[in-house]
Amino acid sequence: MVSYMSRHFNVHVWRFFIQPFFSCMLTKRYIQDRIIVKESLVFLIFIQLFVKMITMEVQVKITDIKKILDATYIAGAGSMDEEIDYGYGCDLMSDVLAYVQNNVVLLTGLVHPQVIRTAEMLDIKAIVVVRGKEPGKDLIEMANRRDLVILSTTHSLFTASGLLYAGGLKGEEIAHDGLTV
Repeated sequence: MVSYMSRHFNVHVWRFFIQPFFSCMLTKRYIQDRIIVKESLVFLIFIQLFVKMITMEVQVKITDIKKILDATYIAGAGSMDEEIDYGYGCDLMSDVLAYVQNNVVLLTGLVHPQVIRTAEMLDIKAIVVVRGKEPGKDLIEMANRRDLVILSTTHSLFTASGLLYAGGLKGEEIAHDGLTV
């Protein structure tokens, strides 16, 4: 999980390692071609490593989501160690059906059985109910039968999404390939 410290670590890598090396390459005059080639290769390798650090894929486990949101476990016999690639927050299940394509955690304020049915259709492994809402017994039973984890948090949908994003979970990007709304 990418944290606040690791993002600032990337800034420090640039500031203390790459930037001085790059300025040295621009200001220092080299006599032999071999030195230029060797140091240029080292610089390129260093840049490649830096880019990999910035763009690395992050997978967050359901247990991490529970910690980040200070959520309570409500239901589901599913594995809390499942890895989640993206987050998607929405109260319109029609939008969830239309746009979700990847391994997501669904954040919603809805607490009716349609949420479970939608999650089952899209193979969603976890649902986070926001705004402190309590799911009913029928919803909990449905989730338990389908091995679907349900968590509950007191945060709003906006705040919960922001906390997960800050914790390293990316949002599901919506591709509107010619769709009319």
